Amino acid sequence: MKRQWGYLAALLGLGPIPSVVWGQCNGRWIESPATGIPGVGGTVYAIASWDPDGGGPREPVIVAGGFFRHAGSVRANSVAIWDGERWRTMGNGLGVPGFNVSALAVFEGDVIVGGDFTEAGGAPGNFIARWNGLEWSPLGAGVNARVRAITVHDGKLYAGGDFSIAGTTEASRIACWDGSNWSPLSVGVDGPVHSLTTHEGQLIAGGSFLHAGGTSAARIAAWNGSGWTTLGAGISNGEVRSVASFLGMLYAGGSFTLPHNRIARWNGSEWLNLPPGFATTTSSSVDALHVRFSELVVGGWFSAAGGVPATNIATWDGETWHNAFPEATFSRVYSVASHGSTVVAGHTTMGISAWENGWRSLGSNFNDHIFEFTVFEGDLIATGRFTRYGATTLNRVARWRGAQWEPMGGGFASPAIRGLALAEYKGSLMIGGEGILPHRWDGSQWIALEGTVANPVRALVAFEEELFAISANQSPGFPGNSTVGRWNGLTWTPVPTVPDISPLDLVVHDGSLYALGHNLFGWGVQRWSGSGWEALNRPGFPTLPVAGFSWNGLLLTGSNGGAVHQWNGTSWSLMSGTTGLSDGPFEFAQLGDTLFGGGLNGIMRREGNSWVGHDVPQGVAHVSALAVLHGELVIGGETFVHSQPRSRWGRWSSNGVPWIARQPTNVSVEEGGEVQLTALPAPGYDFDGPLSFSWRRNGVPIQNGPGGASAGGGLVSGATGSIIESQEAFLSILSVSAADAGTYEVVISNACGSATSVGAVVVIAPPVCYANCDGSTGLPKLTANDFICFINKFAENDPYANCDGSTGSPVLTANDFQCFINAFANGCP
Repeated sequence: MKRQWGYLAALLGLGPIPSVVWGQCNGRWIESPATGIPGVGGTVYAIASWDPDGGGPREPVIVAGGFFRHAGSVRANSVAIWDGERWRTMGNGLGVPGFNVSALAVFEGDVIVGGDFTEAGGAPGNFIARWNGLEWSPLGAGVNARVRAITVHDGKLYAGGDFSIAGTTEASRIACWDGSNWSPLSVGVDGPVHSLTTHEGQLIAGGSFLHAGGTSAARIAAWNGSGWTTLGAGISNGEVRSVASFLGMLYAGGSFTLPHNRIARWNGSEWLNLPPGFATTTSSSVDALHVRFSELVVGGWFSAAGGVPATNIATWDGETWHNAFPEATFSRVYSVASHGSTVVAGHTTMGISAWENGWRSLGSNFNDHIFEFTVFEGDLIATGRFTRYGATTLNRVARWRGAQWEPMGGGFASPAIRGLALAEYKGSLMIGGEGILPHRWDGSQWIALEGTVANPVRALVAFEEELFAISANQSPGFPGNSTVGRWNGLTWTPVPTVPDISPLDLVVHDGSLYALGHNLFGWGVQRWSGSGWEALNRPGFPTLPVAGFSWNGLLLTGSNGGAVHQWNGTSWSLMSGTTGLSDGPFEFAQLGDTLFGGGLNGIMRREGNSWVGHDVPQGVAHVSALAVLHGELVIGGETFVHSQPRSRWGRWSSNGVPWIARQPTNVSVEEGGEVQLTALPAPGYDFDGPLSFSWRRNGVPIQNGPGGASAGGGLVSGATGSIIESQEAFLSILSVSAADAGTYEVVISNACGSATSVGAVVVIAPPVCYANCDGSTGLPKLTANDFICFINKFAENDPYANCDGSTGSPVLTANDFQCFINAFANGCP
């Protein structure tokens, strides 16, 4: 088909679909780590590392709080957990979208969350709440206004913010929770508290207040357990937004400039500068201080620290500034935390990043646009400007087998490449575009077609045993300097230039090849006669056709004005109804009997004589690729799906029924050995709980235990069970017998229906007789020749002679002779 700059139509194909049983579920977007955003859809203001089961077997997780509705592919409502592989919800989060989480801490094994919310997970939670891993609960009556800071000090929980009441007690901006009750800290402070920490046994509060305990205390003060004390003259202006104890000194950061520049340290008697501080622009700020090993990590909004270039995050070792985390591309840093040896930063660009010898996102997705999809050998192929998916290098072309994106050879690394086009030709996948010659995929690498075009390729399509290509310009690679050429597997053959139009797309419809394009006076579609081009009657609509598609006997063309035209073989007409797209459709796809179109601001589907919006309440930014795979509609581009940012691709199932991404394969096992079979469902179908699976042999369900697959057969485990997330349906049969041979399949189910795998043939081979060294088949099998054979193997140092399986040195010893004699004496089965 085609690929031209900006107007990108997909080649659609239907791979092998497993046998399915349909439930009564509506269509839905499939949520899985593969299609989520690499981070959160907003800003992270607070981070905490939390071990959900204390000293138990579960790994610690990262808790992120801020202002966002989604994390990865889940709806999170401003607080979520990253478990190292995927984002998880914490119940319903804050319950109501639009609230902030400003502070996080771990207290008595639970996560404490503070912010401007009034409920958490449907339970009351006045500005502060706790999560125990299963449910939310309040801390008494909470407080009456926003919580901005939380810390644990001297075995108790302290909260600071804007409130004046904690529980039922007056508590001006700061209060203590002892596990049962709230209590004030004297008369508190007279302005918001932004940060809390412990320093030399005292609780330190920083903010924008001027008095603490009734005493003058400019923006920072200390609580000794019974009263407030000042720290010199405090901070003269701005706000103290972060405090930390480091190398025996107290550090304060914020927006202040006098007498210190955004950061200062208290040595017990006076405040000192950290020369030369930060740039004195009005927007510079230090918003986060975090002690990590022997360094202080500083986050905020700045471009240099102490004259050292550093983008919004830097480190201080007590004497010198360092750009310890180079190549940071995110915006303002609001929070920093340690998670093991990993540094985690909360910010405004996808919300959160982690440093482990380099910055990485928490979550995976494409790092740039997708241009086109096609289905090849039952897998989804994607091209675009992307070079990575998470940590995997892809270089502009990738393959999705249902579980993960994989590279195809080395891809195409040149940054000049764009507008890649895909086509299947004689069983091979072909690719072309700007910046590369047309190539063929041989199963392991891309091979350039000989004598091929030198100019960019806009479109590729297979037609009548040949590969047709459109070049952006007249190409010396096409004989006759035409813009269109055809490849017969060996050479390019000239095709007359398409008259009157500059072709943008090629489409096969009703056994004919059509070229779509435009000129100064409008647009046109021409049909290939085998020797030349024949113009179809023009409808007179001055809109540019940007995609062609064959549907229900009609040739459809999407336009750059949101209209769809249809050709019935004799005349053009405007398809009824408006698509509602700002531009396009650029893509068409057919899933079942339904026609879909994607364009600049959405996905539309055809219902009767009208176009209707397709389940995307907040629209889609740009759909540049559509495909149908295993009953799913797959979209690509720069997308925002079902009110969720999906970062360039998403999957929609019309029925919610799972499908099997990796099928079980045939296996041959010696009698007495072990059979292992696995199947992997596509991710995201566990939306109503874990998937269930059940294995069958020759169509009959099997059971766990001895003889579970056949009478007198081996020991079966994994006959049935549940699949959680990316787990496999795993079947094992130990000590198999000949009776266990047969065809095995697995049924994988959810609430919407089930899918049955292909059958895997299990062959049980007779046991090999070790003593039959010469492999004779006559009777008797064991003769003196076997002794001679063994002696020769021993002399040749052949691994066969290691009868006792020893691993020491020497490997072959007299024990192997005795082992062979014993095996000979035992005879063959």
